[in-house]
Amino acid sequence: MSTANEQVVVHFFKAFEQLDLEGALSYLTEDCLHDDKPVGLHEGKAAIREFFAPQMGDLESFRAELKETMSVGNLVMNERVDWIGLKGGKQAQIPIMAAFEIRDGKIAVWRDYYDMASFQKQIS
Repeated sequence: MSTANEQVVVHFFKAFEQLDLEGALSYLTEDCLHDDKPVGLHEGKAAIREFFAPQMGDLESFRAELKETMSVGNLVMNERVDWIGLKGGKQAQIPIMAAFEIRDGKIAVWRDYYDMASFQKQIS
């Protein structure tokens, strides 16, 4: 059985799977902190939009395969594989561990941990 906080994260990724950036952003607080460990920090919804908008334009498809999800209080963690299809046919699959802090039904902090070198090797 999943919690309401876990469902916020599930719906967040469902919006990404539809390549709906604004839909995904609707699950974030205005002051959300996105800590993309290999890349860096993006502070606030506007900065997160600025980071993802160019990437969304390059995507043909995206799927977040949620392997395991657990939560305690306002913390949701998941193990997932992001399946990325780029325009032009290149594809990548990236194993990711993530932690989300939920505040008032929205994601306030989002941390992703993954191997950027593996991703870059797959799309080069």
